[in-house]
Amino acid sequence: MLFDLSAVTHALCALLTDATDHSALLDPPGGLPVTITVSGQHPQKPPTGNTCDLNLYLFHAVQSQFLRNGFWQQSAVTGQPAGATARQPVAFEPLCLDLRFMLSAYSGTGWVYEQQVMGVAMRTLHENATLRVATTGPDGLPQTSQLTVGLESASWDELSRLWQALGGPMRMTALYRVGVALLAPQEPPAPKPRTTSWHLMAGPGAAGDAPADDGLPQLYGTSRSVSYALPDLTVREYDAAPATAGPGQLFALRGRELQDDTPVYLVATDADGNETETDVSATWKPAPGVPSGTAPLRLRVPDAVGCPQPGHYRLRVGKTVSPQWRSEAVPLSVAPRLDPTGGPLVLPGADGRYTVTAWNVPSHHATVLLDTIGLEHVATAPGPGQWSLSGTTLTLVPPAGLAAGRYPIRLRAAGVEADPGLWAVWP
Repeated sequence: MLFDLSAVTHALCALLTDATDHSALLDPPGGLPVTITVSGQHPQKPPTGNTCDLNLYLFHAVQSQFLRNGFWQQSAVTGQPAGATARQPVAFEPLCLDLRFMLSAYSGTGWVYEQQVMGVAMRTLHENATLRVATTGPDGLPQTSQLTVGLESASWDELSRLWQALGGPMRMTALYRVGVALLAPQEPPAPKPRTTSWHLMAGPGAAGDAPADDGLPQLYGTSRSVSYALPDLTVREYDAAPATAGPGQLFALRGRELQDDTPVYLVATDADGNETETDVSATWKPAPGVPSGTAPLRLRVPDAVGCPQPGHYRLRVGKTVSPQWRSEAVPLSVAPRLDPTGGPLVLPGADGRYTVTAWNVPSHHATVLLDTIGLEHVATAPGPGQWSLSGTTLTLVPPAGLAAGRYPIRLRAAGVEADPGLWAVWP
């Protein structure tokens, strides 16, 4: 991986300098009447005196058409990083370049020396088709890059246009391709630290900022903070928005102009799109001792009587002085619930059955799983790989051949899953 293109030119010039210094052709017993100078400079001015210039000029760099975005493509197809330098497309991927060098010689003494020097230089590059370049990476550590060197064919028209662009008299010329040079990308910026807390600040607005329907309640959504214990008693927390709540669980109805006496309506939609609206203002108020205010308005799903079947619903609010007025609706999912009391670990009874307490489980469209292993619902005492429900008592038996371990007990109904918190210890 390269960080400096000049390292390639330096390596090639060092190779050619060593070859011209030790060539028998250029170092006859009587000595050569000219001094050979190898340079990567632009071949603009002819040498003076007894000097023969050998110029290896980097005149063109082009992105490799075979490796362009190759690192990103490998990562996208396999899902694995393409190497230690792979970051993300495209800014932090290596830049794959093919370098074009122009090799030319010029002597003010005679044409023989030009052709002798070119012959030695071309034979040297032919014998060193693989070039190893020692360089320093962006991290300051030594690195070694391997490139290939090859002679390219160029037409007379191409060479004449090239020398015309260089603004000098045409010389004996050979074009070489050196590749692939991988230019190391800059290190991406360090990731930002994760947000650990946030603060909401509010203040009085300007008179012109008041909405047109000022005074009417508006809903922004529902949310709920969920907390449960892992098998090692570590407590995990997460926020669910829109909220998913089961019997007896609190959630927040967020909006503005919400008061304790604001009417709240639960909206159910059937398969034909027909809506059924139920006033839950009296039955969904918070439990005693739980604060309730205007932002947000806290509600509580009833324990048994008045608890709707699991499913996806919406909530609306009204206005006491305008009984027919309704706000926009926001989503709410009603879930079944597993009693976490006595958990998080659940041990089997003497008959190998597990017994837990569950609420709001419908007789149909309910699923019980041990991690990802689905169990069969039966109306009688369950056998291996089955579960049954009697009142609020849910009994399950793991399937035969289940490996020993701890399996989360999952309860799902109408596409809504209960909070986690219970793990079956097997065997």
